[in-house]
Amino acid sequence: MILTLALLAGLVAAWLLIGVVEKFRLGLRLSQALLYVPFKLAYRISDERIKIARRSAAPVIYVIWHQSRIEPALMLSLLPEDTLHILDQASAGSPWLEPWRELGRTIAFNAEHVFVSRRLVRPS
Repeated sequence: MILTLALLAGLVAAWLLIGVVEKFRLGLRLSQALLYVPFKLAYRISDERIKIARRSAAPVIYVIWHQSRIEPALMLSLLPEDTLHILDQASAGSPWLEPWRELGRTIAFNAEHVFVSRRLVRPS
């Protein structure tokens, strides 16, 4: 039992350490970095180009072509917190994506509904 608890504590400590390193390396919030760690380790993601994108002057439009269900979570983990994330209907309602949706501003987008685009434009 003690060995199991020690192993679990070691895993949590390693996760926190990697999260803190990623926070400072990529300029993320700690919550973003901690949710990014599993992607970084499991999928061996190269994140060097995200530094360039994060340094770009606002306003910036990031266009991500989702090929799997992990891309919305990955982008919510990496993009700046003031980014408006426009998710497809499936991602917007997916229960497993809930922790990542809390990281930023998200809206659901239904491409078949014409009037949804009014929410994306701010009057000047």
